[in-house]
Amino acid sequence: MLILGVSFGNSSDVKGVLLGLASAVLYATVITINRLSGQIDGLVRATLQFVGASIVMVPTILLGEGFHVQSLDVSGWVSLIILGVFHTGLCYALYFISIVRLKGQQVAILSYLDPLVAVLLSLLLLKESVTFWQLVGGIVMLAAAFFNEINPKPRIMEKRV
Repeated sequence: MLILGVSFGNSSDVKGVLLGLASAVLYATVITINRLSGQIDGLVRATLQFVGASIVMVPTILLGEGFHVQSLDVSGWVSLIILGVFHTGLCYALYFISIVRLKGQQVAILSYLDPLVAVLLSLLLLKESVTFWQLVGGIVMLAAAFFNEINPKPRIMEKRV
C-alpha cells in the first residue's frame, strides 16, 4: 500500500489491490509449478505457458474495454508482434530455461530485480516521481526479502505414512 500510494478512497483502489494480490498468488503458483516440473525442458515449458497465456488473453483483449486489436494499423501490428515475440516470449523463455538451473534462493533474489529495474527505469527514463512513503514501502519490502534470503527459516519436512 505504501509503494502504490493507495488511499482506499475509491473502489478502483480496492479493485487494483485485489487484482495485484491475485497476480502475486498466480505468479507464485507459476514459479512453484516450474520448480516442481524439473523434468520438462525449459523451452517447452515456456512455450506451453506462453500459449496458455495467449489463449486466456485473446478473449480478454477482444471482449474487454480500452485496447481494441481491430483498430490497429500496420505499425501497431508490427509493434504488437515485436512486443509479444521478443519482449515477452524470448524473455519468458530465457527466464524459465534458467530457473531450473538455479537454486530457489537465487531465483527469489533475482526475481526482486525485475520490479527494482522497472522502478529505476521509470524514474530515469519516464521522469516519474516517487513519494516519501513509496520509497519507505520499497525499502521495507526489499529489506524483508533480503533478510529472509540471508537467514532462511529451516523447513521441517513431515514424513507421510
